[in-house]
Amino acid sequence: MVLFDTGGIRHAAAGGFASLEHALPFTPDTTNRLASISKHFLAATLLLEEIPLEAPLGTLLEGLPPPSAPCRWRGRWT
Repeated sequence: MVLFDTGGIRHAAAGGFASLEHALPFTPDTTNRLASISKHFLAATLLLEEIPLEAPLGTLLEGLPPPSAPCRWRGRWT
């Protein structure tokens, strides 16, 4: 779990195992994939903030690497 605001991360906590087989603990520094629910929050935020879906990603995400920057959504990423 991560608690954050505009100032950055305020607190991070984790529990359980990153690997049951090796009994490696899951910590706030463990690399992982975001849960599927994140897509729903992103879609709702884009709609609420009236962010144009057809805009190139590079205009929305500063510092995006050149291969991804010109990508656009047209019913699928192009």
